[in-house]
Amino acid sequence: MKTKLATLLFLAACNGGKEQAPIEWGGQGEAGANVPTFEGAVPKNVMMISVDTLRKDHLPRYDSASRNLMPFVDSLMTGGFVADNHRACSNWTYHGVTCTLGGRYPLDEGFLPKLVNKSAEALPGGTRLLAHYLSDAGYFSVLGSSNSWLSPEWGSGNGYTEVEDLNYTSGFYMYQAIASRVETALAADAEQPWFMHVHMVEPHVPYAPPDEYLGELEGLPPVVYDLTLQPGHYKATRDDWADLTVEERVVLKEHVRVRYEAELRYTDDLVRDIFDDLEERGLLDDTLVVFWADHGEQFWERGRQTHAYHLNVEENDTILCLWSKNIQAGSTQTPSVQIDMVPTLLGLLGVDVPIEVTGVPLGWAKPDRARFAATDTRLGMLQAVTKGDHELIVEWTGGAQYYDLVADPLQHGASYQPSSPIVSALWDELVPMIQRAQPLADEHDFVEPRGFKLPAP
Repeated sequence: MKTKLATLLFLAACNGGKEQAPIEWGGQGEAGANVPTFEGAVPKNVMMISVDTLRKDHLPRYDSASRNLMPFVDSLMTGGFVADNHRACSNWTYHGVTCTLGGRYPLDEGFLPKLVNKSAEALPGGTRLLAHYLSDAGYFSVLGSSNSWLSPEWGSGNGYTEVEDLNYTSGFYMYQAIASRVETALAADAEQPWFMHVHMVEPHVPYAPPDEYLGELEGLPPVVYDLTLQPGHYKATRDDWADLTVEERVVLKEHVRVRYEAELRYTDDLVRDIFDDLEERGLLDDTLVVFWADHGEQFWERGRQTHAYHLNVEENDTILCLWSKNIQAGSTQTPSVQIDMVPTLLGLLGVDVPIEVTGVPLGWAKPDRARFAATDTRLGMLQAVTKGDHELIVEWTGGAQYYDLVADPLQHGASYQPSSPIVSALWDELVPMIQRAQPLADEHDFVEPRGFKLPAP
C-alpha cells in the first residue's frame, strides 16, 4: 500500500503497514509521485539533520562539475524525496531556521531577525515552532546545536523537551549526546514517538576539518592568515581583501575553495556515521529523516565571501530531502521555500496543521507561486520575490535587480526595467512584504527603486 501526503492531510494516517526489509541507504524504489510516497505506513519518528552553510550547487545532485563532494548525501537524495526547486527565506542562520521551523515567514508574525546584535531580538514570547506542535502530539523531542542562533537564547530552539547546547567538536558527537537522551526516554516509554534534531556547523567558517581532508592544500603557495580560526578567515576574505594583490587573491581563493570542499567531504562522512549509529541503536527502522540546509555560501560571485550579504542564488538556493527505509524515490520541481517543511512533515505524521502555518506541503504549490526572502544583515535591508522564472531583488538603499532565471539561472546579468510588465508585477507582489518590514527595520530608511512608489499608508 502506498500512502501519499494528499491523503494524509485529510485522513488519519494508517497505523499499520507491511514489514519492509532493510535496504541500503539510497536504495532505489519505484519512482515516487510529485508528493512524498511510502510503502506502508509513514514512519512515526523524526530524525532531523540541518546543515549550516551548505551550498546547494556543491552537492553531486546539482554539481555540473561532478566533484562528488558528498556521495553519501547524494545517495540519500537519490533514494529519498527531494524538493529540487527549493529556496531559503534568508541568507543566514537565525532567519533561515526561524522560517523553516516556524512554517511561516517571520514578517507574517510581525518579527524581523537581525544580525547586528545591538538591534537583534529574540523571537516574541509565545511563538510556536515545529517542536511545540510535535510536543502537543505527544512527542519527546531533543535539539543539539552548536550555533547559538538556533537555541533557546534566541527563541529558535524553543519547544523541545530537552536541549543539548554544548560546543561539541563535531556534529556526530552532538548527535550521540542527543541520541542517548532519546534512548533514555524510550527506556521509560518504548511507545512514545520522538523527534531528534541535530544542527551541524562543520561547513561554516572557519573551514577547518581534520587534516586528513586537507591533502589538496599540499603544493599550494602559503597564505599569511590563519584560516583555521574565524578571525583569521574574516580578516583575509573580508577586512584585507581590497588591499590584496591579484596574485594574493588567486592564492587565497584556492585555499578557501580547498578548505570548503574538504569541509563538505568531512560533513558527508559525519552524516554517514550518524546513519550507521542510528541503525546500530535500532532507531532507524521507523524513522523519517529530514535533511536540510539553512542557507548557502558566496565565493566572491558578488564581490563577497561567506554569507549574510546578498539574496542571490549562491546564498539563497538551498535543499530539503526526506528519507526513510520505505520512502519511494521521487522529487518535485514545484516551487518550494523553507516554510513548506513544517506543513509537509505535520501532514505526513497525521498531526493537525495549525492555522498560523502558511507554508505549502511539498508538491502542492502552484507554478506561479510567489516566494519571498528578506535579510537585515551586513549590507543592510534587502528583500526579494521569486515567481515562476523571474526574480526581483530590492535593496532598501534604492537599488534593484531583475533576473530571468531561465536565461540567466546563475544570475550573472542583472537587469532592471521598471516599465516591464513582469518587473511591475513582481514589485506589486513584494510591496506588502516591504510594508510589513518597515516598522520592524526602522533603523533603515526605505528608498524606493527607480520607477516605483510605495502606496500611501
